[in-house]
Amino acid sequence: MKQYFRIMFCVLALPISMSAGAQNVDENNFRNRAYCVEKIINGRVFSTFGEGPCPPGSRRSSDVNSRQLEATEGAVNALGSAQQALVNWGAARFAEKHRESVQILSKYFFVDPGETQSEAYLAMRVDLPFRGRLAAGEVGDVIIRSFDGIYSDCISMKNDFSKEMMGWVHEIKSHNFACRLESESDGYTPLYINYKKIKKSDNIPDFFVYPQYLKEKGGLYSLCIKDMGVMFGCRKDIPSGEIERGRLFVGEIGTERPRLIFMGFKNNVLNFKGYHRNKPDSDSGEQLQLDPALSRELSFDGLVLELLDFNENNVTLRVK
Repeated sequence: MKQYFRIMFCVLALPISMSAGAQNVDENNFRNRAYCVEKIINGRVFSTFGEGPCPPGSRRSSDVNSRQLEATEGAVNALGSAQQALVNWGAARFAEKHRESVQILSKYFFVDPGETQSEAYLAMRVDLPFRGRLAAGEVGDVIIRSFDGIYSDCISMKNDFSKEMMGWVHEIKSHNFACRLESESDGYTPLYINYKKIKKSDNIPDFFVYPQYLKEKGGLYSLCIKDMGVMFGCRKDIPSGEIERGRLFVGEIGTERPRLIFMGFKNNVLNFKGYHRNKPDSDSGEQLQLDPALSRELSFDGLVLELLDFNENNVTLRVK
């Protein structure tokens, strides 16, 4: 910055030296002949000769120098405006990334489908719990529900990792999967805060969720976070045995719909209300009954459940 002002003021002072007829003078002679004006700009003192006050013995005043210094003031103010614009842009970028992070944490959930598998990245509606899992609840509970989502490729690490960088820390939590949220992305997004400020600040958001990018080189891997095309916070030299891979269901929380509600045990039968998967939300439901004395299996609209245990207020089934 000092060099910038030094060059600028030298250029501005050149016409003065020529008008004085001092084409070959030393610096002290030049300063004695030239007019000098001082100005405070952004709390710093500048003069015709650069940053700092006028040299002792300098001649004061001159409309020419005043205009030159006003031009310099304009340049400094323009530079300050550009710097402030950059700060404002950075703050807006932080705020936007923070909103995206909050949205990710509130929108998605990951479920290990077990033996249930499907092609990755195809939008679909699935019933939860998955096949082989238990569905249990009290009277009035939704024990089977459906969600929109995709099956996605996911990774996790067997060990924790953290790296501090300029007051921030990148964290990787062991055995917590990070998944691709869309087919076009090559980043794996976790559902926990993986980049946060060590000391909280009131001026900027203090946590983010960043996708993690896995790269292989020479049989070893690195796992980095990325923003605006820049990789940082990398964990390096990861052996392949440290990485767990899987295909999980990535569900969207706001798309939940009931599929089966337990309505209680009355007159020796278990009562349920079932909702068809492909019917609109206006579906009022269908009354279902299961007589444990006659059957231990309940079937409805693609659902098959095995009765394991029950009483007047509770039921436990296994999804088949």
